[in-house]
Amino acid sequence: MPPKFSNGQGSYTVAKEPESIFAKAPDFYDFNKDRTKECFAVDQIWAIYVDLDVMPRGYAQIDRVYSPFKVDVTWLEFVAGDTDETAWERSGLPVACGQFKLSSKTTTTGYTGSFSHKILGVKSATNCYSIYPRKGETWALYKDWNIKWCSDPVDHRKYEYEFVVVLSDYSKESGILVAHLVKLEGFVCMFKPNKNKGIRHSFRIPPSEMLRFSHRVPSFRRNGKEQRDVFEGYFELDPCSLPSYLKGHDTGANDYGNNVKEDASISAEDKKADSCNSNTEEVAENGDPYEQEPGLFVEVANPQFYDFGSDKREECFAEYQMWAIYKDFDGMPRFYARIDKVNSPFKVDLTWLEFVAGDMDETTWIRSGLPVACGKFKLGKTATTDNIRAFSHKIFWKRSVNKTYNIYPQKGETWALYKNWDITWSSDPDNHRVYEYDFVVVLSEYPNVSGILVANLVKLKGFTSLFKPTKINGMACFQIPSSEILRFSHRIPSVRTNGKEQKDIPEGYFELDTCSLPSNLEEVSEAETVDCNINYWFRSVYKENHPMPKKRKNPDAQSTLDGSSSGENRPSKMSNGCNKNLNEEKWAAEASGGPLDESKAIIVSVGRENVVGHPKEMSPDGVITIRDSEEQGFPSSPLPLKIFEMPETEFCNFDEERSCEKFKTGQIWAMYSKLDMLPKSYVQIENVESFPVFKLVVRLLESSDPPRGIIQWVDKEMPVSSGTFKVTSSEVVVLSDSISFSHLVSELPAVNNVYTIRPRAGEVWAIYSRFCSDLLLSDLKKCEYDIVEILEVVDVHWIIVLVLERVAGFKTVFKAMDKEKFGSIGAIPWIELYRFSHQVPNFMLSGARYGKLRGCWELDPRSLAVL
Repeated sequence: MPPKFSNGQGSYTVAKEPESIFAKAPDFYDFNKDRTKECFAVDQIWAIYVDLDVMPRGYAQIDRVYSPFKVDVTWLEFVAGDTDETAWERSGLPVACGQFKLSSKTTTTGYTGSFSHKILGVKSATNCYSIYPRKGETWALYKDWNIKWCSDPVDHRKYEYEFVVVLSDYSKESGILVAHLVKLEGFVCMFKPNKNKGIRHSFRIPPSEMLRFSHRVPSFRRNGKEQRDVFEGYFELDPCSLPSYLKGHDTGANDYGNNVKEDASISAEDKKADSCNSNTEEVAENGDPYEQEPGLFVEVANPQFYDFGSDKREECFAEYQMWAIYKDFDGMPRFYARIDKVNSPFKVDLTWLEFVAGDMDETTWIRSGLPVACGKFKLGKTATTDNIRAFSHKIFWKRSVNKTYNIYPQKGETWALYKNWDITWSSDPDNHRVYEYDFVVVLSEYPNVSGILVANLVKLKGFTSLFKPTKINGMACFQIPSSEILRFSHRIPSVRTNGKEQKDIPEGYFELDTCSLPSNLEEVSEAETVDCNINYWFRSVYKENHPMPKKRKNPDAQSTLDGSSSGENRPSKMSNGCNKNLNEEKWAAEASGGPLDESKAIIVSVGRENVVGHPKEMSPDGVITIRDSEEQGFPSSPLPLKIFEMPETEFCNFDEERSCEKFKTGQIWAMYSKLDMLPKSYVQIENVESFPVFKLVVRLLESSDPPRGIIQWVDKEMPVSSGTFKVTSSEVVVLSDSISFSHLVSELPAVNNVYTIRPRAGEVWAIYSRFCSDLLLSDLKKCEYDIVEILEVVDVHWIIVLVLERVAGFKTVFKAMDKEKFGSIGAIPWIELYRFSHQVPNFMLSGARYGKLRGCWELDPRSLAVL
């Protein structure tokens, strides 16, 4: 008989040989290959078959591995966290998840068959290991479990099980969300999600019931290619971790009753009361959305301030609207449908929208079965539903000439991003079906080239779904390029706080719809966040309660390079409290042949003269502050400039501006730095000789005492292009050509041989896209820049700038960013003077001969590129 060992949970018999665990071979996957001798290494933690019914509930750490195979192990023992867990442990009943520590008990074994699978234990500062079910794993639950078993443990030594797939990681507040699995008839160990009418039944196990988990069952998720009747999303479980008495279910039968469907007329108050007594959720199964009726009921905690249900009442539905629907594996609103007809009592005819791939990456992504929430869509199959709770929110769209619908994140919306997203997920989709998320608020509309600017949001402790803007990893906001648009998982309906909801909630936080949030949210306290006030970004957002009539654009402005439509789809509050979309009326007008009522269109002009900042963000002179980088990042231009090969200019020969005859004694010139070949150094011309050969004698300028109060570089070798400079007393430098010179610095008065060089109105400068004082010299070649025109320097307080963006089809021609767009004009505080990297020589394209390019700038490519 195998020896008995104790790991703090009673005595266990270790399985002596692989043959001593009598189990049938699995249908497809060879689980034994995951526990061969080569799989073992020191410090790993393994689950071991050590219990009455030989299930893998014992844990041990590998201390040493020998050859031929033999391992020394140290048992882990359970650390009880409360009186219930203490009573359970003392009764000798098994424990498979919670806190564990290394015990004093060790053993040696040479039988790989004693081991089931490796586990991931998170080690704490107290040297305890947290072992809990993880998202995507399959586990056995004790059937009819009750914490009172510990009062009569002798009668609870033989167990029956339920099997689940874990849908969320463990949370101290909410526990773990799981979905039932049932075994299929005709297979050894094939399980499928338990569902009813296309709805996956899931439920939550609260933190107080973690002892309900019996043991993890290793599994492999099928891809649907194994054989005809094995579909993608089924699970093959390791038979060594299954009891022998399992019975299969008929694959054609309904797996669950109809007793979980909720009356659609339930009130918000009733729902909140019910949620205290029920933890049932249903999640639509991942699969073809067009093959199933849209049906979903999600019972979640109610938001604390806003009733999102009021935006999806029966009276909110109308023909030609587009709605997002909960139709995915984790119940997030990633599928879209157009309402074709609304019947009473409530029933809608709808047409699904199908994604239209625009390139090979998108084609591969959609073929892999991974979800898509933004891009181009076309009308697909039709369906009918009376389940109002299948709908999440109305969506905003633009219709293109080829009858596709453009659906992209809109400014002011809140979205979930896939955490650690990578386009290569499509090459291995089976390992990317369970998602974690980051949450953001959108700060810009979607342009075709540059992508979307977003700001980080984090959930606050003590609130159901309240999020605040904050800086993460030193960044308040960041840009998602057009090539990564698939990174957006789904929109989350939200309401922005006005500061009047409750005493400790300021303006500018976001309450998110809990129905579109996962259950395993990471939370932070107010003290743990880095304040990042983005209120001034939203001053340009539409005024919902007071829509303004549409302004007619200037005729000249209509012929600008932009060519973009001003028809963003903005919601206006209707009398019934439902948001009505302008493009719904547009579509209806098109369908009926009637005109569109332009008086209902909404556009808000945003410019330097009418931008309003948050009071805390404004100086006495009313200029908006963009705080120093330690508090707030300056918004990037639509296209951060990366180093590229130098192109030819179209209109101006900048080399003529630095020809030999341009140099005179006493001038100050900018020179290209050897560090990154950009004009970040200055010299004074001491002598010019034109005959018999051209020769320049120069002295270098070096940065002297920095202006008072500015943020200085930590790395003292970093180049400085703004501030005070003095002529060095070192030896002169003799140059035989002007190729190293960039541009003449405008006339500067010298005071005690010290020159002040700073951005001046009318100049064009490059600024560091991501400015921080600890930027290193070695980072220069990787830096990205934004290009701005200096509009005004307000004493020694602010530098007002206008963001420039490259004109489509040109490499050296730039235009002013549309002043109606967010962030086109900003104020950089004087203390961030070193954010200004270098001046960029430019040529203004003025006059009618330049046509649509009139008013643009051609920039010297040598100040944008490396030779």
